[in-house]
Amino acid sequence: MSPTEDHTMQPKTSESTKRIPRHEHRVRTVESGEARELVRVVSKRFGVMEPDMAFNRRRRTDTGQCWAPRWLAIEQYGEGRIDTWEQHHRRTYPQNGQIRLGTTTSVRTLAHELGHHLVHLLEPARTPAHGKVWVARFDDAMELIAERLGATIRD
Repeated sequence: MSPTEDHTMQPKTSESTKRIPRHEHRVRTVESGEARELVRVVSKRFGVMEPDMAFNRRRRTDTGQCWAPRWLAIEQYGEGRIDTWEQHHRRTYPQNGQIRLGTTTSVRTLAHELGHHLVHLLEPARTPAHGKVWVARFDDAMELIAERLGATIRD
């Protein structure tokens, strides 16, 4: 039997999903106000506290950072280390964690950092930062963001 006659070699049609098409999520951007609202929606949907948000106009659209909530940082690194950090930086560590983004950020970057925030609050301590569990939380966040932004649904 030739490969063209073998039906197992035919491409499978993708299942319907509410995820943003692969390219669109990398190029679509949101401003800080819309990013705050999307974080509020995702946090509420999963029943977790909203992280503090910090925006910097010099940060690129494809970079971000997520800090664990203070209680989790203490559990992972010890209170002394967090106290030392606070003294060195002359500010308190964010109680609810923090997501740091550019004033304009890509939807992918926002969902990436929200995936980390969800892992911090919903999964056991020391869950790998970019493992399978995080990928699932990233997908959860991206799906809610896609719904909220009215993204095109792939068939």
